[in-house]
Amino acid sequence: MTAEAVDLPFLMPIENVTALAERGTLVTGRIENGILTIGSTLEIVRSRDALIVTCIGIEAGSP
Repeated sequence: MTAEAVDLPFLMPIENVTALAERGTLVTGRIENGILTIGSTLEIVRSRDALIVTCIGIEAGSP
């Protein structure tokens, strides 16, 4: 990610969604720009509507 991309709003196309019992929903994807922190409010944009969610955890995998 370039330095300019860090200053842009957070954008992560969703690759996979998994429901976790008693934990919530796990969403995976590759961050294209911006920064995500725990406690951030996010807007998940779908074809017809949007969901407002809160980030409760972050994990990084290998590229």
